[in-house]
Amino acid sequence: VLIPQGISPVFFEKLGSKSTLENQMHINFVFVGRMHSSKGFHLLKQAWDQLKTNAMHKLHIITNPSGDENDYFKLHKAWAKEHTTVVWNEALSQQEVALYLNNMDASPTLYF
Repeated sequence: VLIPQGISPVFFEKLGSKSTLENQMHINFVFVGRMHSSKGFHLLKQAWDQLKTNAMHKLHIITNPSGDENDYFKLHKAWAKEHTTVVWNEALSQQEVALYLNNMDASPTLYF
């Protein structure tokens, strides 16, 4: 079931072939969403900190600040800068997000 709120048709276009996980040495994980505590990024951060990735895997973050959570945003942006296995992106257009997602392997989804 498609729930159209916030979803652009650009995410449903074929944007080229995506590599398979078979025979890959690394996995690209991605988080997409506002950097707000209700989105649960702090839980993903805790899990990522527990992994011993040795730069084999990368966590890509596509986000924007949320008006009432500037401290939360700054805290996690600073955390990302300290980790070579974390790639921080902000202020991407929907087209840029769709193209970016096409190169990712796994997207954690958190429900509250």
